[in-house]
Amino acid sequence: MRSTITILVSVLCLCTVSMSAQTLDSEQSAFLTLINNFRAQNGVGPLKVSATLQTSSQWMSNDMATKNYFSHTDSLGRDPFTRMTAFGYTYSPEGENIAAGNANAQDTLNQWITACDADSTGACTYAHKKNMLYVGYAAIGIGRVYSATSPYGWYWTTDFGGYVDKPLNPVTPNSAPTADSISPNSGSGSAQVFSAVFSDANGYADISTAIVQFASSAGGRQCYVRYLRGNNTLNLLNDAGTGWLPAVTVGSTASVSNTQCTLNGAGSTVRGSGNSLTLALSLTFTPASAGTKTITMTALDKANATSGAHNRGSWTVPGPADRIPTADSASPNSGAATTPQTFRFVFSDPDGAADLLGARVLINSTLTGTKACYLYYAPVGNHLYLQNDAGTGSLAAVTPGVAATVSNSQCSVSGTGSSVTTSGTSLILNVRLSFSTAFAGTKYIYMKATDSAAGDSGWQTRGSIAVP
Repeated sequence: MRSTITILVSVLCLCTVSMSAQTLDSEQSAFLTLINNFRAQNGVGPLKVSATLQTSSQWMSNDMATKNYFSHTDSLGRDPFTRMTAFGYTYSPEGENIAAGNANAQDTLNQWITACDADSTGACTYAHKKNMLYVGYAAIGIGRVYSATSPYGWYWTTDFGGYVDKPLNPVTPNSAPTADSISPNSGSGSAQVFSAVFSDANGYADISTAIVQFASSAGGRQCYVRYLRGNNTLNLLNDAGTGWLPAVTVGSTASVSNTQCTLNGAGSTVRGSGNSLTLALSLTFTPASAGTKTITMTALDKANATSGAHNRGSWTVPGPADRIPTADSASPNSGAATTPQTFRFVFSDPDGAADLLGARVLINSTLTGTKACYLYYAPVGNHLYLQNDAGTGSLAAVTPGVAATVSNSQCSVSGTGSSVTTSGTSLILNVRLSFSTAFAGTKYIYMKATDSAAGDSGWQTRGSIAVP
């Protein structure tokens, strides 16, 4: 029996290429256990690792990862059987499965178990599953390699054979590294040096890659940093999540940025001691990344064994500094007033008119709300209020453009003839006012704007009128 099975699933993983045929990493060892358990559940005997098939399968995974292709035909033009023979495996039956995209053994096994592998009629053949359960197989090689520059990241190859020619014994599982902690693991700020600790039972020098990721729960763009111990450099993922920006050497004066953060070489350090590697990252977050970010850490070793991604805290990036609104102008702002008369008041907010929380107009001989024509417009609800004579509270609201009138002893406000418009950063409030004869005399026009972040223009004098 000779069979070749292909399955393709794509995910993003950011690691390094490694090729080691004579030992199994933790995920390869896990796959051996999983496939033998699966075979046992289906009444089929276990597979043993053949040193020859292990070399063949690891070479094939490495060839696909480094040459950027996905096919049973290798870069030398050989089919699986020719390739296995070239590596010295001359026994039948033979077979091969290949997969791309998953870092771990369980997901790869699950893909091969559930793959439909439809025939020409559209019926599922489950050929991957049948290949793994074939009773004639006794030997296996399990290749697993990652390349950050390849289309699919991880590449798996399982070469099957009917005879264990050179047992790979003992199978030496590699102890996966761990992503331990980060400090601070909570708080807020636009700039911070984070100290991330990773460990490896084989010594810190066995850690090849350390990843620290700041991302919102909603997904999208993120501050995703990778450290490569081999060349002592840091990388920042681009906004699209498709590639790395130029490398920054740890401790250098260089920096690199995406729309979410700036990674600074200055202030970033790395220290190894015993089993622990401590990576200090100097980061400056942009206002565009405002919000709470989950901090995720991942470590990989030289054999591509991974700690997996672990949540190690959260960090809140503050939003942009509030810009103070302004009370710009009143019209008319001089001369004799008529009654009734429509006044035009303009307010602005550099953060947009929608950021305005309130607009106030006070017409009186002095800056006091007592016995004044004191107006307050609330954009939320589109309500225009007139204060009572004491200036201590609001009378019934008027909606601009809607027929209604509200009065105190100084003036009356009419909904008819009043209106509100916004344009960009400006809010224009037109108010139809009628003054009482008791309010006659020179009156000053005072204006004030407030925003959603409690920004306050303060009271501004914007003219004076003579009330008849």
